[in-house]
Amino acid sequence: MYALRKLTNTDERNRTRTGTAGAVEAVAAAMRAHAGSAGVQEEALSALRNLTANHAANKTRAVTAGAVEAVAAAMQAHAGSASVQEAACMVLCAHTSLCSRGTLRGEHT
Repeated sequence: MYALRKLTNTDERNRTRTGTAGAVEAVAAAMRAHAGSAGVQEEALSALRNLTANHAANKTRAVTAGAVEAVAAAMQAHAGSASVQEAACMVLCAHTSLCSRGTLRGEHT
């Protein structure tokens, strides 16, 4: 997840390439498969945030892959983890106009 997160942090072309290759779906599947691991959830959430930030096609892929439900599940399963909660909020922000307007900032590198 770390490498995926780094590749997609600021590079639009990498977001497109990785999204087309199935990265969004793989991240959502990893979140479901490792729901009990706060560390995996945090990394996956950060990768998902980078993949979907300002990228309409990857946002659509995320919704179709059940990533929004996986984000909600991570928030519920790890309610005591501030880092998981923050990463989850940033994913949700990436799915709204708030991040694109610069209302909330928080690139996860």
